Amino acid sequence: MQIFLAVVQQKTVGCRALIVDSKSEAIEFYKRFGFIEIDKEENSETMFMVFDIAKPSK
Repeated sequence: MQIFLAVVQQKTVGCRALIVDSKSEAIEFYKRFGFIEIDKEENSETMFMVFDIAKPSK
């Protein structure tokens, strides 16, 4: 994943967060990297997830 690149470019380009439209079978994969669920549209097989780049890591 290119999360590292987004973190590096955060200060120069202004990238605040990464958003994915995850298939249901990939939700747990994204959660392992710190993505959180933000929205699931009705009748959709995907879930919008976000990773806050500016949030300090634990």
